[in-house]
Amino acid sequence: LYHDSLARLRAGEPIAAVLRRFERDLLDLLGYGVEFRHEARDGQALKVDAYYHFRPELGFTEVSGGAQQGTVFCGRELLGIAESRYDDAAVLETARSVLRLALDHALEGRDLRTRAVARAVVGRRRSKES
Repeated sequence: LYHDSLARLRAGEPIAAVLRRFERDLLDLLGYGVEFRHEARDGQALKVDAYYHFRPELGFTEVSGGAQQGTVFCGRELLGIAESRYDDAAVLETARSVLRLALDHALEGRDLRTRAVARAVVGRRRSKES
């Protein structure tokens, strides 16, 4: 997974998209994968036009009524993450937020240094091109 991510960065893929893919795959490998297609409680498919709360230990639950306290995520973007549509800025930003919450939970506060490594790889590639 790490090797594939570095290869993607060297090939010029956008850093943010590579990082989101890496984070999502890492969570899956660690057994903390996030289900981006179905609700946590009843297994129903997420709706494009609905909003959802995310709890890392549970998953997504639809926000009922008009009460949207705390952080909520749009079903359209969640489904976009399921399809790896990281060329969409809203999907990419939602993926960053959700995956950060999930990683913080899985790592119990320890730091994951993927961003620093990604920037170093891209920096080296740019300096070689100069």
